[in-house]
Amino acid sequence: MAHHSRADFAVKLAETDAELHAAQRLRYAVFIRELGGTGDMVDHADQLEQDRFDPFFDHLILTERGSSDVIGVYRLLRADRAVAAGGFYSEGEYDLG
Repeated sequence: MAHHSRADFAVKLAETDAELHAAQRLRYAVFIRELGGTGDMVDHADQLEQDRFDPFFDHLILTERGSSDVIGVYRLLRADRAVAAGGFYSEGEYDLG
């Protein structure tokens, strides 16, 4: 097993459309290709997994230093952005009551 240190990776919020699309392509590879998921806004032609919440999330991306390839992604939804989105994403997935 290869040993990696924190210096080998960079974590940041996606700032450009290209970074967002790279995150959505990784999500497509995992959630659509590997796990067989689907959704109303999945773009099979460009292989992007996306949903109505994407414009409201901060997209945290992980890259290996020296590469622009996104190797990890996590979406963060701040409370003020959840209000703008009409609620938290998790409210549609779980009974939060």
